[in-house]
Amino acid sequence: MRLLKRAAGDKDSGGAIHRMFSTAMGVFILTSLVSVIGPTIDGIVVGSCYKLDEVAAIGLTSFLLVGIRTLAASIIGTGSNVVVSGLIGAGDKEGANRAFSLSLVLGLIVSSLMAFACIFFSGQIAVMLGARGSLAHLMKPTSDYLIGYCIGLPFYTLHIILLPYLKMDGDYSFVTFSTFAMTIVDILADLYVVRFTSGGLFMIGLATTVGHVIAFLIAASHFFLKKTIFRFSLKKLQMKQGTEMISSGLTTGITKLSTTVCGVLINNMLVAYTAGEVIAAFGVGNQVLKFCFCFWVGAASTLMSFTSMLVGEEDREALGSVQRIALKYSLRITCLAAILIFAFSRPIAVLFVKNGDASVISMAAESIRYFALSMPFNVAVYCFQFYLIGVRRRSAANIYSFVLEFGIPVPLTLLLLSVMGYRGVWVAKPIAGVICVLIACGYIRRQKGGTYKEKMLMLPEGFGSETGRELTFSVDSMTEVMGISRIAVAFSVENGIDLRRAQLLSLAVEEMAGNIVQHGFGDGKPHRINIRMLAKGDGLILRIRDDCRRFDPTDRYRTELQFDQNPENGPAIKMMIRLAKEIKYTGLFGVNNLIIRV
Repeated sequence: MRLLKRAAGDKDSGGAIHRMFSTAMGVFILTSLVSVIGPTIDGIVVGSCYKLDEVAAIGLTSFLLVGIRTLAASIIGTGSNVVVSGLIGAGDKEGANRAFSLSLVLGLIVSSLMAFACIFFSGQIAVMLGARGSLAHLMKPTSDYLIGYCIGLPFYTLHIILLPYLKMDGDYSFVTFSTFAMTIVDILADLYVVRFTSGGLFMIGLATTVGHVIAFLIAASHFFLKKTIFRFSLKKLQMKQGTEMISSGLTTGITKLSTTVCGVLINNMLVAYTAGEVIAAFGVGNQVLKFCFCFWVGAASTLMSFTSMLVGEEDREALGSVQRIALKYSLRITCLAAILIFAFSRPIAVLFVKNGDASVISMAAESIRYFALSMPFNVAVYCFQFYLIGVRRRSAANIYSFVLEFGIPVPLTLLLLSVMGYRGVWVAKPIAGVICVLIACGYIRRQKGGTYKEKMLMLPEGFGSETGRELTFSVDSMTEVMGISRIAVAFSVENGIDLRRAQLLSLAVEEMAGNIVQHGFGDGKPHRINIRMLAKGDGLILRIRDDCRRFDPTDRYRTELQFDQNPENGPAIKMMIRLAKEIKYTGLFGVNNLIIRV
């Protein structure tokens, strides 16, 4: 076995995962941007063209909008992402399609009910947010913006739910195009409202709704294409899957709800201690922070999706790789963004409160600087939280989510507000981040395992294979494929597998991987094939992953077998398909995954 390990030792087996993850993370970041770009554009337009009262009204609604626009999308979207990734990782395409359809039905129902409630009770909600007493004059603009924005809530929710499926289906162009179109439409509609109408914040909110409708229509059009693996159907929906989705997505739901309640409470604290100028400054700081959250949430969401898939494959090595990749990329991007935001805090503040006085701009710039200091800590805590969801530690993820968004920030903010005044709210952000990172580190240290790196995986006993019963290779030529096919025989025999199945495994490697080299490498792009052999129990599992154009070999060869029932008369690949216990193909994140059990 030492010889086999040395044979694989020079190969970058994590290279395919690295490329898959980095590509998918860019799209996940773009997806996360969808949830904040509308309110951010509205904030900039209102800050440039309206008075301070309208800026304060936008600030009052900022936290509530985080909750209402993402609560249903987060619970159902995240939950379906976890469920479908796991089903695809296990090769259950039919179950994945049922979950896809059910997630859209649930998203439409829940978001429509939320939109109706927010529109019908908009006045009462505005008062609850702080538009009362000395700030009672803010009730109408706050209520108007809520109504205009919430009309588009169902379209926003369905768009957000569809985006992960676009990524799983490997069609990143629709993700980019729908987001770009939404942004352009929102900007143009806002400018039209300001220039050609006398509409207030209701029209500004309605302009964002138009952008969400356009984005949804573009994203939905992908699923009418023949090449998609997801098809909407109301047949055979299973509410059991709905329960699993809600359970899997509950952590992000708790996060959003806690964030909303925390923000509303802090707004009300500021109303009691200070005036509307501080509310406006606080709202600006949070808008900037929420805009940047796409960097760490995008990386964390990618980590969660890959973790769920790799848990289904029981691939311990790849799980460690995606952890490191997620932290490396997200920390680099976020730290760079934090440095730039800190350095240019005043120009950014002017962008949001152009018509405000110097004191408001100074307060907004100060809040932006303190919030920028908290950004690197957000990377660690969100990656930790979303990884917990991916490895099915839902109770721990739910508790940590509450602590992260409410349990630490609210009492800490109240304490610092009473000691330092409004600046205590700014200072509380980075301090809360440090505390939450320490809590995560303490939880990891309590896990079973030898090194801290092993404890970070947080995997149950018996996960994956025993030492010496797994090999992973990365190849890019027929010569290497033939070498691995010979190693497959030795690997099987050393793990107590009979010669017949050992030869079948070798045949599967040679034929399937060789077919990829011959037919998938001809597009002029660099490619590698990741091959994993696993001896589990008394059986063998072969997983072949490549980043070439989508191709399902099982459909093609099973069709051919209908016309030739004699395995001796067909090619070797047909014989392998007949004799294998199970063959499953999935296409996920633009990558072909083939699992063969012999």
